[in-house]
Amino acid sequence: MNYQGEWLNTQKLKKKRSNHYKPKKHRPTQIGSNLGEGFNFANDNNYQQRSNHNNNQQRSNHKHNHNNNQQNKRGKSHNKPRASGRGNGRGRGRGGGRGNGRGRGRGGGRGGGRKKDQRKEKEKFIRKNYHQNKTVSNNYQKNTNTNKNTNTNTNLNTNKNLWDVWDKKHLLLPCSQSNTYTITQGNNKKSLSKWYLIQTLLKGKIENCTKFCRLLAKVIPNLDLDNLVPLKSFLKEKLDEVGKKLFFVYLLPKMQRLALSLPQELNSYNKPIPLLLKGRLNKAELPRTLIASLLACSFFCLMPYGDTVSTRPPFLNRSNFTNLYTGKKEIGSANENKLRCFLNYFHYYTKKDTPKNGVIGFYRNRLDQIPDWKNRNNKLCGLNIDNNGLIENTDLHLHVDFANKYIGGGVLSSGCVQEEIRFTVCPELLVSCMICEKLGKNETLLMIGAKRYSNYQGYGKTFEFVSGYIDRALLDSQNRCEVQLIAIDAKNFSRMDPKLQFSPKYLNREIEKIYCGFRKLQINQFDARPIATGNLGCGVFGGDKQLKALLQLIAAAEAKRDLLYFTFDDTQFGEDLMNVYSLLKEYTVSQIWDMILQYYNHVQQSNSTIFQFIYEKCFEKIPSESINNNLNRQKFSQTKIGFQNGYANGKKKYEQKQIPIPSLNQTQQKDKRIENKHQRYQNNQVDQNNQINQNNQINQINQINQTYPTNQVNQINQTNQMNQSHQVNQMNQEQGVNIEDSDDDFFNIELDGYH
Repeated sequence: MNYQGEWLNTQKLKKKRSNHYKPKKHRPTQIGSNLGEGFNFANDNNYQQRSNHNNNQQRSNHKHNHNNNQQNKRGKSHNKPRASGRGNGRGRGRGGGRGNGRGRGRGGGRGGGRKKDQRKEKEKFIRKNYHQNKTVSNNYQKNTNTNKNTNTNTNLNTNKNLWDVWDKKHLLLPCSQSNTYTITQGNNKKSLSKWYLIQTLLKGKIENCTKFCRLLAKVIPNLDLDNLVPLKSFLKEKLDEVGKKLFFVYLLPKMQRLALSLPQELNSYNKPIPLLLKGRLNKAELPRTLIASLLACSFFCLMPYGDTVSTRPPFLNRSNFTNLYTGKKEIGSANENKLRCFLNYFHYYTKKDTPKNGVIGFYRNRLDQIPDWKNRNNKLCGLNIDNNGLIENTDLHLHVDFANKYIGGGVLSSGCVQEEIRFTVCPELLVSCMICEKLGKNETLLMIGAKRYSNYQGYGKTFEFVSGYIDRALLDSQNRCEVQLIAIDAKNFSRMDPKLQFSPKYLNREIEKIYCGFRKLQINQFDARPIATGNLGCGVFGGDKQLKALLQLIAAAEAKRDLLYFTFDDTQFGEDLMNVYSLLKEYTVSQIWDMILQYYNHVQQSNSTIFQFIYEKCFEKIPSESINNNLNRQKFSQTKIGFQNGYANGKKKYEQKQIPIPSLNQTQQKDKRIENKHQRYQNNQVDQNNQINQNNQINQINQINQTYPTNQVNQINQTNQMNQSHQVNQMNQEQGVNIEDSDDDFFNIELDGYH
C-alpha cells in the first residue's frame, strides 16, 4: 500500500500543489539521516527507486521556481525539520532538494518550505503504519526462522551470563551457549544447542539399562552401544533386584534433577570457573552445591572436554565417567566398587537432611625460592610411625596424596591405588581433574574441604566398598571443612634404572617437590598441623622406600613440621626407619643431605641400601668403645635392609684405623642408653599386660563353652551386642547424632525407609 497517497486522501488541503510536486512518486529516501530520530528505509529498493526519480525531476525543475526567496524567509522560522534529497544550503540553514539558498533561512528548493503541522502529521503516519506493519513484521519473520533452526533454549538468556566464558582459561560448561553440535541436512550444516538436547533427554524417565545406554549414545559422540559391556554388567548382574529399583526409581531421577540445576548454581556463583593453569598461582573456591551439579554432569558424560586424549585439552585429566562404562569385557571388581562409592555419594548428598553448605578450595602452589640444602642447619622434627592405620582416618593433619602429574590419575579409568582410592571415597575431589592442568616440576596442589562418604577395605584389585561414612568434620572461618590434602607427584622410575633416582638431578627434583607441598602457605590457617604421609611414589612408580622417607624427613625439618608416617602393615620397615631416625636426630639437614649425595657413587659399586650406608657414616663419627659396647647389647633386624652388615662394616673400619673422638660426651651417651632401657622396659610391661588380658579372655570363653550349650552362648553374645548398641544409641542421641543416617548407605537400606 502507498501510505503517502492514503495520507494525502485523508487531508483537506486548502492550497493546490504545484505541477512540479508529485506526491504519489515523492517519498523521502532516508528519513533517519535527515530527521535525526527517524527510521532508516534505505534497505527498501522501491523507496530508493522512487526517491532517485523524484530527485532527478527536482534537479531539472529547480531553476524555474520563482518562490525561493519567500521559502527562505519562511525557513527562518521555527520550522526545523530537514528536507529530503541532496540539499546544498549555502546560508546558515540546511538546504533541501537542489536549491542553493543564500539567505539566513533554510536552504532553497522544494524541500524546505513545507508547513510544520503537515510534515509532523506525515512523519507520524509513516512511522506508525509503514514501520510497524512492514519493517517489524519482516524482522520478526527473520528471527523466527532462525530460531526454528537453532532450537534456542528458553532457560538461557539471550545475553550471556557472567559465568558463560568459552576460552582456554576457564572451565567449559555443558550449559554454555557456545556448547553446540552440527547436523547435516543435504548440503547444509546447522549448529544446534547441545544443552537443549541434554534437557530433553534428562527430563524424560530412565526406567532400565537400555534407556540409560541410549541416553549415553546420544550424548557421547561416536559411541557404540555394543561397547558398553562394563556398564551393562554392573546394572544387570552386579546389582540385585532391590538395588536396581533403588537406582532407577529413586536415585537416578534425583541425579537428573541435580545435573539440570547446573545453570541455577552457576547463576548463584555468578562468575566463570577458572582453570588452574601451569606455572601460575591460581585458586578456585567452589560451593559444595555447584560441585555436586558438576559431578552429576560428569556421571552422565556431559562435560564438553571429551573423554579421549584426542578430544580433550592436552594438559587436563578425564572429566567424564566414559572409561568406567566402556569396554569389551565385563566390569572389574575395582571399577565395580568405585561405582558403588560414587552412587553412595549421590545417595547421601540428595537426601533432604544432608547439610549442603560449605566451600571446597583448590590452590595451586609453586616453589620459586629453592633452599640451599648444603647450608641448612635445621635438625629433624618429630617422627611417629603407624603400621596399621590409614592416612584419611587422621584428624587435624595435612594428608599427603601420592599423586600423578595429572591430578586424580586413573580414578575414572582402571587405576585403584592410593590417590584413586582417596578420590573415590571423597568424590568432591574429582573437580580437580576438570580444572587443574598437569603439575610442573616445582608445583603441588592443595585441596581443602572435601568430605569423605565411604568406608573401604583392600588396595588395588582387592579394593572393596564396605559401607557409607558420615564425615562430621567442622567448618573453619572460611566455611571450609577441616580436611586438607596436598597432592605431590613423585617421579616415575618404573621404566628406568632404579639407581638413577639417587643421582643429584632426580634428588633435587624430588626434594623440591616434597618441600613445595610441606612448606607453610598463607592461605592455610593450620600451618602448624603435622603431616600424615607414607611411602610416597614407592608403589607403581618404583621409588625406594628408604630414600623417600629420608627426603620427607629433610623437607619436614625445613618446613618445621612433625611427621606421622604410615607403613601400611610393613612393621619391619617401621622399626628400621625409627632406628635410623634415632641416629640422625643429632644431625643437621645439610649433613644428612651430604650423606644422601655420597650414596650415589657408593651404590654404583655395591648393592648395599641407603640405610646401611648411613649407619656406616654415622659410626665414623662415634668412638670405637661405644660401638663395641652397643653392638653386643642392641638387637638388629635381619632383613633385606641388613643392619647387621652395616654395623659390621662400621666396626671393621674402626678396628683398622684410629678415629678422633667427636664432641659427644660419654655422659650424654650414658643418659641416652638409660632412656632407651627405660623405654624398652615400659614396652615389655605393656606387652606382658596385653598377653595376660588375652589369656584371661580366652579362659573365660572356654569356661562359658564348657558350662553352656552353643545356643545359649549365641544368645548371650546377641544380648551383649544389643546392650552395647543400645548404650551407643543413647550416647549418640545425647550428642544429637542420627544413627539411622550413619548406617544408611545406598547398598544397605530398605525401600520403606528411603526418602
